[in-house]
Amino acid sequence: MSVVSKSITSIAEIHPFIVQGAIEKSQLLVVFDMDLTLTMPPLPALLYLAKPEYRTKVQRILSPLTDTDRAKVLTLGLQISEHQLIEEITPSIIESIQALQVKSIVLTASLSGQFNNNAPLELQRFQKLKELGIVLQNISLQEKVILTDLPFCDQNYPTYYNGILCVRGEPKTNIKGPTLVSFLHHIHFYPKQIIMVDDKREHLSYVQQSLAALEPTIEFIGFEYTGAYKRIPPVINEESFLSYWEGLIKQVLDS
Repeated sequence: MSVVSKSITSIAEIHPFIVQGAIEKSQLLVVFDMDLTLTMPPLPALLYLAKPEYRTKVQRILSPLTDTDRAKVLTLGLQISEHQLIEEITPSIIESIQALQVKSIVLTASLSGQFNNNAPLELQRFQKLKELGIVLQNISLQEKVILTDLPFCDQNYPTYYNGILCVRGEPKTNIKGPTLVSFLHHIHFYPKQIIMVDDKREHLSYVQQSLAALEPTIEFIGFEYTGAYKRIPPVINEESFLSYWEGLIKQVLDS
């Protein structure tokens, strides 16, 4: 497997790799992470999870909870909250990629299915992106695909919905790689090149490992996106930060 790895601060930096690449466009797949890659929450208490020292503080107060409740707290905070584009140029970049007949999806570490009696989370994620001007073309013959060959987690299977592939699993484990491979099998699409953008380097590494097992000849280009970190406010009150997350924990435990 041919592998290219690069750190970028703007989504626009991937465009030359797509336009100038030697791979036929129909044999290319572009995979975007969502949180802290395409979008970010406006609240500093959420943004600061991008900083390792604050992420550790949240992990500490979440540690007494069950895996299911931890996932619910993070979902409530990160995925049901309001979101904004990290870069205003992102929708036009994705639109130009799709205009080249290049297949594109969002692969996000997210719960799927019902949550707090609201619309399914995969639908909520789709709607948030649409409100921000990002509409991904459906690359499956089906609007929704439930990947029942993968482990059942938090009462749901990984789910694809209109361009967004949601997967949940244990932190620091390879959850995105097997899910992407399963989805590609499901839609019978085996690209010659995959370009992936994610704010976590380990996710890029895990996906690359899974793709190498699927097909050693796939060319993988992984971009570690660091653009969100430049937009984090320089100062936050630590007491307010912890209070926000403690409030979310109370919501989950009281529900």
